[in-house]
Amino acid sequence: MEDETRDAEALKEEIRRLKWRVSTLEAVETECARALNALAASEDRYRRLLDEAGFPVTISLAGDSTVLFANPLACEWFGLDGPRPVGRRMMEFYVDPFARPNLVAQLRAKGTISGREVVMLDGRGRPRTQIVTASLITYEGREAVLATSNDITERRHAEALFHTMVEKSPDGFVMADLDGSLTYLSPPVAGMFGYADPEEILGRSLHEFIAPEDHSRLEERLLALLSGQRTGPSEFKGLRKDGSWFFQEANGDVLRNPDGSPHAFFFIVRDLSNRKRMERTLRWGEKLESLGLMAAGIAHELNNAFQVTRGHLEIVQSLSAGNAELAGELSLIAGGVDRATALAKEMLDYSGRTLREDVPVDLGHTVVEGLALWRGFLTRPARLAYRPDGDLPAVSADEGQVMKVLSALVLNAIEATDETGGGIVIRTGLQELAGTDLLEGFWPAPGREGRFLRLEVQDAGPGIPAEQLERVCDPFFTTKGQGRGLGLSAALGILRSHSACLQILSAPGEGTTLRAYFPVSIHPHAPVSPVGAILPATRGILVAEDDPAIRDLVVGMLPKWGYGPVFAAENGAEALELFRANQSAIGLFLTDASMPQMSGPEAFEAMRKIRPSLHGVLMTGYSKSFGRGTAKAFGFSGALQKPFRFQDLEEQLEAVWSGGDRGKE
Repeated sequence: MEDETRDAEALKEEIRRLKWRVSTLEAVETECARALNALAASEDRYRRLLDEAGFPVTISLAGDSTVLFANPLACEWFGLDGPRPVGRRMMEFYVDPFARPNLVAQLRAKGTISGREVVMLDGRGRPRTQIVTASLITYEGREAVLATSNDITERRHAEALFHTMVEKSPDGFVMADLDGSLTYLSPPVAGMFGYADPEEILGRSLHEFIAPEDHSRLEERLLALLSGQRTGPSEFKGLRKDGSWFFQEANGDVLRNPDGSPHAFFFIVRDLSNRKRMERTLRWGEKLESLGLMAAGIAHELNNAFQVTRGHLEIVQSLSAGNAELAGELSLIAGGVDRATALAKEMLDYSGRTLREDVPVDLGHTVVEGLALWRGFLTRPARLAYRPDGDLPAVSADEGQVMKVLSALVLNAIEATDETGGGIVIRTGLQELAGTDLLEGFWPAPGREGRFLRLEVQDAGPGIPAEQLERVCDPFFTTKGQGRGLGLSAALGILRSHSACLQILSAPGEGTTLRAYFPVSIHPHAPVSPVGAILPATRGILVAEDDPAIRDLVVGMLPKWGYGPVFAAENGAEALELFRANQSAIGLFLTDASMPQMSGPEAFEAMRKIRPSLHGVLMTGYSKSFGRGTAKAFGFSGALQKPFRFQDLEEQLEAVWSGGDRGKE
């Protein structure tokens, strides 16, 4: 019985243990189910995080780079066909084949890499710049790389564009901390101040690059900027590395922290040298034009007065035949008139309104012709050398006036080297002037871009100080203490009348180089051809002259030479009316150039519309409307520069009536 009782108890104990095991297993099963559910939920959350991440995420084997997982953005960016693309490797997306192995090697050494810049191919095969952050992990029991990437291609393009703009901009960009120490300069700023590398300037004070007299004004601007004021562009004298200075314009502002506190100064700096040079050139041009008009007006009045004086002097000389003493005195008077006439001619040259005849001019031949004359002024003729630069095209110009320009340049060089005995070199050549060339040296006659024939005279004299450069072409100015004439100023006027220009390069101790530039191709208005073989049917002459004294002299002389009838008018409009009323009796129109109501060329043009065979001879002292052209350009058979001799006028008229030489300009 006891045995049965013990067996029953043992059975109950076994049943109780079985129930406990079952309940334990049920609890474990429940906990496992709960853990599995939690794990699934966690995986789901992480998967959603990866899927919804705003950047590509990939997991790939560290060894062969097989892609084990890619979130939707990675699939889209790399062109993958699902989160577990079959057969795709990350290696194929790297432009540099060594970039991926190097990244894995560094991950094994460090565990994590952040902000690595890599160029990768997108799904369309385009190279794009990526910032990659990666970690070495164990995924599905294997060593893998978890990587995120961010496309910064557009940002890099924008940065490259910004740097290009900053580095290529003619303006400079400067940053300085609040105590004025320079922290950044764009390359143009370094060049502006004469430095090859911005590193030579960084860390130095702003004040070192500003002239001392502008320091207080600089401090005022900095304080104004710190207080939030808008100062606008400010002009300062900048100091270069070699100690020279230049005008600069600085426009500044303050860079501030997010809390509004000042962080640094920022400036845009501009070199004003070119603008100042252009302003100076424009002022020079205006000054030259104003003085030229005045000189031309004075020369015009003087030439009219000299014409009257010369005309009456010739009459008196003809009456004094046989009286040697009186003839001698009259000859001295004539010499004085000639000298005064030459000065008036120089004034017209200076104004650029001298009567000229444009023909093809061989500049090299002109130089050779003048060498013997110029060497006569030198104690050692060998000091003057001519070095032509190949064959040169002809230039359309007045040969006599070109010789006058060349002589002025050479004689200026001779005078500059009188004391030093230095050499003088004349050069000729062709040159294409670009915008940068026009910024070199001093241009009293504004230049322009294009193809030019260059005439250069270089001397080894003492040079010209910068403060005197603007005066070298002033009438009667000289660095020798006493002005001797119009010289370079007359040459400058001639150049302007030929659409040419002058460049001056000089510095103390370095001599002086004067360069005249003649346009290779000059296109004046199409000339009206003078009348050819059709000779005047009558020796009647129509005279138009607004100065009554000159008009009376000419009208009085014409009948003595066998011309008539003679008609006289005091302006172009009156002459035109006389021609309309008496054209059958008029074979030639003798006219002044500049007259009130209607000029001589305008009247002649109107007359030739009525009768194209009409001949004309022009008399001029200066003409605002005509002086920059030539007589032949208006159809005249010849021209005379006032004051002229009666003999010159008679020969000119006879040349027209004879049908031979059509006259001389």
